[in-house]
Amino acid sequence: MTLAQKLLDLGYLNLFQRLDHDALEAVWRDDGRDALLALALDPEAEALARFLAAEIAFIKDPSSVPEDAKAALAELYAKALKKRLVRMANDWTLPDGAVGQAGEHVVKHLGAAALEALSNLLDDDTTVVYQGSQEATFDHPGGFRIKDIAAVLIEAIRRKAKEER
Repeated sequence: MTLAQKLLDLGYLNLFQRLDHDALEAVWRDDGRDALLALALDPEAEALARFLAAEIAFIKDPSSVPEDAKAALAELYAKALKKRLVRMANDWTLPDGAVGQAGEHVVKHLGAAALEALSNLLDDDTTVVYQGSQEATFDHPGGFRIKDIAAVLIEAIRRKAKEER
């Protein structure tokens, strides 16, 4: 079974939302950083498999992502957001501006490299779905949209850059 197929079989839900640490650890142990990064950066591979590989790499060893790969990963993350590869928006941001796991990886590890890719989503009116507590499912007029998540992430990246100066 290929790494891509293994990740697709496990899916985002099992790897990150149900917190199957054993599965995540097994992928990291069996396939390793180099294979995950190669898959994440492979433009021919399925977007979801690439995204899952990148998420694991960021969780297990964020320093392993080379600087010159960040623009490609930023495009991948923007595509994942646009195509709603992660069904629940909670993993990107919450309506109150808190940043979820995937959003944190964009802000913390991709930073300025993600600004252009996220800016390209600022006209996307596609609504997103939140689940969980009243705060997580807060509904504002018209619902939360992809462009709202992109705007929150852009602001978080800018705020982080300002703090680091």
